[in-house]
Amino acid sequence: MKRILLSLLIASATLLSFNSCTKEYIEEARTITLPDYEIRPQDWNGQNTRRANFIIDAPELSNDIVDFGVVNISMSIDGRKTFDKLPAVIEGVSYSYNYTLGEIIIFAEDPIYSDGLVNIDGIRNFKVSLTPGR
Repeated sequence: MKRILLSLLIASATLLSFNSCTKEYIEEARTITLPDYEIRPQDWNGQNTRRANFIIDAPELSNDIVDFGVVNISMSIDGRKTFDKLPAVIEGVSYSYNYTLGEIIIFAEDPIYSDGLVNIDGIRNFKVSLTPGR
């Protein structure tokens, strides 16, 4: 009799555990790739200062992406042959970025402030990808 009751108890617990399972559906994140940006030396704000910057208008950068998503930026200094993911120090200049609703700011600065001035002498190509959250 004890074995029958134990078997019924185990069977009931098993059925309850299977009934309490929920299915979760995970949507695949869709990455938004913005057009490539080509920034010439004269396009930088604050060239030959401690910290130069360039502002990218990005209306695709929504509240959802700012609050829950991911922004990735890569930069090329050799005419789109190779790309480095930011932040990075390239040819003695530290490149980084921050972002807010509709705007990305790319910074270039001397990482060790050896002479304190940033001089960007060539074209920089940037790739920007936005991945929504949730």
